[in-house]
Amino acid sequence: MGQPIATDRVRCLKTNYNMGIFVKNFKSGLVTRIEKESIVRGSASDSLNWHIFGDHIELRRGQQLLGTEISGTNRANFVGVARKYNGTQIPFWAQGSKLYYYDSVTADNIEIGSNLISTDEDLSFSPYQSLAGSFAYISSPNNKTYKIAVANPGSAADQQQNTFRGYMKATVGRMFLWNRKDKFGGSDQTGLQLSAIDRDSLADYSFVSAEDLGTGNAVATTFTGTLAYKAANDKATGHFVRIAGATSALKTITGITAANPGVVTATGHGLAVGDVVVFQDVVGMTQINKRIAVVATVPTADTFTTDIDTSGFSAYSSGGNVGKAELFTDSRSGTLTGSSGGTGTINYVTGAFSVTFASAPVNLAEIVSDYYTEDATDQGVLDFAQGAGSSIADSLVFRQDDAGFFQSVAPIGSTQYCFHTIKTYALRLISSTEITNLIYREKVGIPFFRASCATGEGIYYVDVTDSKNPAIRRLEINVQGTEVIPRTISQALDLSNYSFDRAVVFEWNDYIVVACRSNDSTVNNRLFMYNRTWKTWELHEMWVSDLASYNGALISGDALSPNLFKLFSGVADQDSIIPNYYITGNDFLDMEGVKDVRRQKVAGLIGIDQQLDVSYSVDNEPFVFVKSILGNGSYVDLSQRKAIGTTTLGEEVIGGGNQDDNTIYASPYELEFFVGTKRFQRIRLKFEAKAIGYLSISEYGFVDVREKGLRLPVKYVAN
Repeated sequence: MGQPIATDRVRCLKTNYNMGIFVKNFKSGLVTRIEKESIVRGSASDSLNWHIFGDHIELRRGQQLLGTEISGTNRANFVGVARKYNGTQIPFWAQGSKLYYYDSVTADNIEIGSNLISTDEDLSFSPYQSLAGSFAYISSPNNKTYKIAVANPGSAADQQQNTFRGYMKATVGRMFLWNRKDKFGGSDQTGLQLSAIDRDSLADYSFVSAEDLGTGNAVATTFTGTLAYKAANDKATGHFVRIAGATSALKTITGITAANPGVVTATGHGLAVGDVVVFQDVVGMTQINKRIAVVATVPTADTFTTDIDTSGFSAYSSGGNVGKAELFTDSRSGTLTGSSGGTGTINYVTGAFSVTFASAPVNLAEIVSDYYTEDATDQGVLDFAQGAGSSIADSLVFRQDDAGFFQSVAPIGSTQYCFHTIKTYALRLISSTEITNLIYREKVGIPFFRASCATGEGIYYVDVTDSKNPAIRRLEINVQGTEVIPRTISQALDLSNYSFDRAVVFEWNDYIVVACRSNDSTVNNRLFMYNRTWKTWELHEMWVSDLASYNGALISGDALSPNLFKLFSGVADQDSIIPNYYITGNDFLDMEGVKDVRRQKVAGLIGIDQQLDVSYSVDNEPFVFVKSILGNGSYVDLSQRKAIGTTTLGEEVIGGGNQDDNTIYASPYELEFFVGTKRFQRIRLKFEAKAIGYLSISEYGFVDVREKGLRLPVKYVAN
């Protein structure tokens, strides 16, 4: 591969010089808390925009705009992702007065409603799935609470929660609310409100049956309209919607028994078990009219039974018709599927529907619907009404007034840890007679409501209770017992130059991601990333107001603009070079006294358009440029080009790809080159990518190191 590099190694061996110091693993990551001379070889004493893995380092991927750029200076004041029932993920975010979602079909951002946000403040976003559907709840102390059916992301229902506004998080079948404001402007910044526990059975929801949607004319196949529940309750949403209409000739009914099941008589009905039918125009037993039913048995050619219990109905008097129907059933993701091949849609928030039958409903056949509805403020996750009862299933209030402002809540097992600014409470809800609400730790607190994150191994959080020594910690169960203890994971980092007043802590794949700001910035501009596999830290320059995971990729709201970005995507920052550097520790090269280095080696993978500049600094003097490694150099083996992975980290499994997809490619390089340093005690290297393209370093080293004795360089010797 490339040019031969063995010549100088042989010469070194013959003259008995040190054959070199090589670094092939990077298991310690970024270390800034201790001096550069003391860190482990293979660590970075300083770095920006480099991923640090155990066996190599890699220039970070870029940032790519999602959707059309939105002009303005408002930050994105939340980012969240919710799922439809079919698994499709939808990103949501807000800026200024506008609420958006990202449409992957059009690859664009779409405003929800019009100017729904009244106050430009940070919003909480809580996805929640239940029998009633898949939803996203958006709220804050000074804004309305909106309920969005994820299947219909362009529609938001104002939940009219004037008395219970604040930050919310759905967990364990109920909603937690804090920083509450009421309609009079009263503020509760230290208490915790719990909603009633959500319904657990369809029988607990309101059911609407036999709703008339129109009649067929034997010509029209498409029917549109709005289900009646929206007019009755603007907060409500629908679910398990069914729509049916007879597409076969109507048969005359001559009798229906009041029984379970009722026996229907209709001469020559032609029905089979499993057929769907709709009843209409029955006199006497009017409760059966416009009902959707499924044929259960067919005793004779003139009689059949259905799944309807008619034992409590009025007696049949006369008349009526029944017809085999096409039934549209609800996918729970916004589509209605016809039993004969028809298609349809339903908006659970607005009640708007559209169905297209495979064949036109017959003349005068009634088009009917049944469905369930939910009002989340009535026995649901937005029911915070105090005094509803004393059961653990009722809405509850817990006072935690001596811990500073309430910031967030996160679970470990059956305990909810309630983070304030200066203390943390442990809330346990076991039964109506076993509830504890006690201080967990006096000096465990977070500075912002996004500064904690619950994971499988514990709760990661930013702790600034000691303002001079901020730390990133994890609440975890002690392996030697059941006690939950805080453990610092940022021992390697000096965080004194950073502020965490708007910190975001987020779990993404193998990483714990912490957004913060350098002390010279007014907005978040740094991203610390903790690799849980290698237990290493790295630092990136990114402007992040909030974070979410979208189809495996990390997305962020911009702290400088109203836009949404996909992070670690592509090989450029919006077509610009990614600013970067990676600086090693000060290395004595296993030799006391002074020495010099004649040759260096660097190896890894490089994109054909990329350029890696190598510099060195001896005894803390300014860096001296040595060599540019080019992606098309003779030392690059272009015949061994490799598929590194997809353009976006986390979006798919790294390592696959072909010429026609969005895969990043790079080729192996290995270069040994002349350095010729002056005499020194310690040396450090600086690597910097200077162009656009993939770049990694899997090995670097000092090939020809020559010992010059114990005498110090002149600058260290007194006259």
